[in-house]
Amino acid sequence: MLWALIKKDLLHLIRVKRELSTLLVMPAVLIAILGYALGGVMNPEPKPLTAQVAVIREGNVKKELEQFKKDLARSPLSPEERLWVVDKAEHFVPSDILVRKVLQGEKGKRAFAVREISPGERDSVLRDERFAGILTIPKDFDLSLWRSLFLREKSAVSLKLELNESRFLQGQWLKSAVESFREQINRSGAIYRSLELAGSKKLDPDFFAPDPTPSIRGEITTLEGRKPLSSFEYFTVGMSTMFLLHAAAFTARIASEERENRALDRIALAGVPAWRFWAGKWLATFLLALIQLFTLFGYAALAFDVTWKNPASFLVVTFLLAFVAGSLAVFLMALSFRFNTSWVVEIFSTSIVVILGFLGGSFFKMNILSEWLARLGEWIPNGAALTAYLGAMQGASPQDLTNPLTVLAGWAAALLLAAAGLKPERGRVR
Repeated sequence: MLWALIKKDLLHLIRVKRELSTLLVMPAVLIAILGYALGGVMNPEPKPLTAQVAVIREGNVKKELEQFKKDLARSPLSPEERLWVVDKAEHFVPSDILVRKVLQGEKGKRAFAVREISPGERDSVLRDERFAGILTIPKDFDLSLWRSLFLREKSAVSLKLELNESRFLQGQWLKSAVESFREQINRSGAIYRSLELAGSKKLDPDFFAPDPTPSIRGEITTLEGRKPLSSFEYFTVGMSTMFLLHAAAFTARIASEERENRALDRIALAGVPAWRFWAGKWLATFLLALIQLFTLFGYAALAFDVTWKNPASFLVVTFLLAFVAGSLAVFLMALSFRFNTSWVVEIFSTSIVVILGFLGGSFFKMNILSEWLARLGEWIPNGAALTAYLGAMQGASPQDLTNPLTVLAGWAAALLLAAAGLKPERGRVR
């Protein structure tokens, strides 16, 4: 009986040409039009020569300095020597030298535009083609260098530099600056130890602050797969994720029509349990969403050579997005039944879908308007799906897409729970 309910809804779609056009023909046409018309906007040339750099500080300088003071207290140094070392450590903060004097110094600021970000922002910055790379300063970076330089403890710390292939020239500038800093710090440490052996400790506070101690290693990663996206790739994802919302509205509209023409009464009289009716609608939408997505992506692959560097991520996102579509459909049904009107579905399909498409970035990248709006868009279903799909196109693994996938899973569960709370009481279909 469940399959019969699903089959009925899918056959209804085939008979209603207007709905079929909305779900398949219209997005296909828009992909072609927007891809050709806005190709120059999506991939403007020439690219600016200034290298935008994101810096992640995983540690806390104040906490590391406090820990270093505790280490000093356990050292054999005299009180006067400890005071001297603390003074030097307070003036010699390697992470600050790298960020403020190398990258943001008088010469550095001509080449680099630095933005400090939190670890949680890393994934979104990785997808932002404006950035030449991400420099990660690990936890206890400064503490390890202080211990090595002043307490002669053997330690090695690593800076992690991830470079964007599409910003090759700017990436080489950044790589050169970081390597220069590393060499300068290592050289300064050697000079300090030589002076210490010679019995001189009266060093100038700026001794360690030339431009671009201890041993600093560097890990440099080229972000393969972060290729610039073509306008066709972007709008294939943008239109597909937006028009998927119409699939949910289509199923909800069928349910409203069945309620108005008393078809639900006949289903109830036939002894069909309420859960089976609702499950049938959910599954019908799930299958419809898969058919729609695979059809549109297949069309884009044949017509515009839109491919996926990570097919596994593509499949995970697609099936999870279909789950969201099914949950959205039963949620719209529950609202329509609760308020006894089909206007809920009509308002959603005519107005709310467009608003969600705009906020989710289906028409253009929202960071062109506002970073705040771009971050907001990543928290709505189609926006999270767009982010995940673009990542899959650039080779991101499912693990790399944890944030958008979690958002999609959260929406699927929340909409399903909301529908369960709004639907008619147990035992009734309507």
